[in-house]
Amino acid sequence: MNITSTVAHFVAESRLDRIAEPVRDEAVRALVDWLGCCLGGCLDPALDAVNDAPKFTLDDSEATLPGRGSRSDLASAVLRSAIASEALDFGATHAPSGAAVSVPVVAALLPLAEARAASGADMVHAYVLGAEIICRLAQALNAASFTGNSRAHLACARIGAATACGKLLGLDAARLTHAIGIAACDMGAIDAADSAAGLFAQFGDDGYRVDDRVQLAAAARSGLTAALLAQRDTANRILPLAGGQGFFALLEQLASSEMLLHGLGEEWHLARIAYKPYPCDSTLHAAIEASLNVRTRHRPLARHITQIELHAHPSVLARARTQAPTNAAQARRSLQHAVAVTLIDGAAGLEQFGGRRIAATRVAEMRSRIELRGDDRLPPEGARILLRLLDGRVVEHSVRCARGHPARPLSDGELSDKFRSLAAELLATDQAERLLALAWNARALADIGALVRASVPDEALDPAELPGSPLIPR
Repeated sequence: MNITSTVAHFVAESRLDRIAEPVRDEAVRALVDWLGCCLGGCLDPALDAVNDAPKFTLDDSEATLPGRGSRSDLASAVLRSAIASEALDFGATHAPSGAAVSVPVVAALLPLAEARAASGADMVHAYVLGAEIICRLAQALNAASFTGNSRAHLACARIGAATACGKLLGLDAARLTHAIGIAACDMGAIDAADSAAGLFAQFGDDGYRVDDRVQLAAAARSGLTAALLAQRDTANRILPLAGGQGFFALLEQLASSEMLLHGLGEEWHLARIAYKPYPCDSTLHAAIEASLNVRTRHRPLARHITQIELHAHPSVLARARTQAPTNAAQARRSLQHAVAVTLIDGAAGLEQFGGRRIAATRVAEMRSRIELRGDDRLPPEGARILLRLLDGRVVEHSVRCARGHPARPLSDGELSDKFRSLAAELLATDQAERLLALAWNARALADIGALVRASVPDEALDPAELPGSPLIPR
């Protein structure tokens, strides 16, 4: 049995009651985190542009955008949900590779689950499987030297979303194989004899060429579309994960494909998801914590810092070294900005990555004092900061990994606090609290759509349009 068929049979035959309780709990944590991120980003103007995009759907169903209440076809609902939940760069990632996990899987699943009136337990089950496949694909790519490769991660997102949606639709192994094939079909032209450089050429390694949120959203939509197509037709099945010109043929030569299947169903890579405590690229988090700690311990005045050295793994420097960002998207991927604004403000929240702090003269001056130095003795998730002060002192601090990393996971309480902070601009406190309670108990919901409908601010919810919505009084 080839790799694709093995994965498809595993997903088709999986039962939720055979999945360990901690894994199921992790899926609920991921849902709580995603929903908060979606509420925080659902007013982003980029979502309005989706309304003007050409419609392509294989299903007449409609779904609700969390936080807004507006209805749209499934494909548009997936795009909007994904863009909203990724708008603040706050979504969960696979810690070893940095690949997005929750955004593509939940954004693809939730509109479909609402339209099908699926139970919370069924959605959680589908999430576990889709997220697990993303993590395993990303780990295999990681071992084959594709760490941080954006287009490779988009491929993982498409396949993971297709897997999750296929499970929710109840596809058998043959149709799941087809769904995975459709989701990955644009990766199938890689010759097995190509070198790693050739695969880099296929993916590209220059980052996203357009807004990364849109690309990730498109990957989620592609996953949903692949599953819907497979549900309709099993002819002309595509097997791109293995075979003479398969995506994993090269990885098999590099002994990476074993990571995709080793311990499947017993060892859960889902446990390696990192939840972000800071709204920026995960490569900045260790530098932020090192800056916070050195500031707390030594309390240097900003004007007394003459030079800053930030030491990080070379792979981190290659991804996040924009010295003078001009917008939030650049700032969220700038080590210099993250360190500078954290040292001055003693915080690294949404305000610190907003336009006012990006343009602030003091922050710009602090950014100019920062020197980045590669150090391969540090782990990719670590950082070391060194401050030279006006009085001649040198103070420093090192971090092996930041909070939110699986080695230092955020607690349920911290995830709840993150949710509250992201929902605060949209929902009244009592509605946010009741929504949060629903999210933590998602597995018990007979209809997961109740969670989506409960996320809409009371004044925006029309019971006539959404019959059965659980109106939550203020």
